[in-house]
Amino acid sequence: MRHFCWIILVFCIGCDTGTPLYWPIAPQLVTVKGVQFEVRDLRRRAEAIRITNLWFPDTKTILPLALDAIRSVTGCADITPLAVDPSVITARLNCPLVQDP
Repeated sequence: MRHFCWIILVFCIGCDTGTPLYWPIAPQLVTVKGVQFEVRDLRRRAEAIRITNLWFPDTKTILPLALDAIRSVTGCADITPLAVDPSVITARLNCPLVQDP
């Protein structure tokens, strides 16, 4: 049983499901300069998950691409990164919400 738990843990670590807050939101696939991201928009926040395999990705290289992916999905140009990692980028959207009619 212990080995089974380790196997499940390894598979969960390799998932591209993002953080639990964004799980119910359907991702939108975006490609920016050859790097694919799954972007989930949660009104005032958004999360971009890099799904392209890269050897030794650098945060300095990935961050601008992830922010561009978030901009293209949300339509918001004013974005503040909150949590940055080469695989998952979470950002606050500083644009006013569009009111429903």
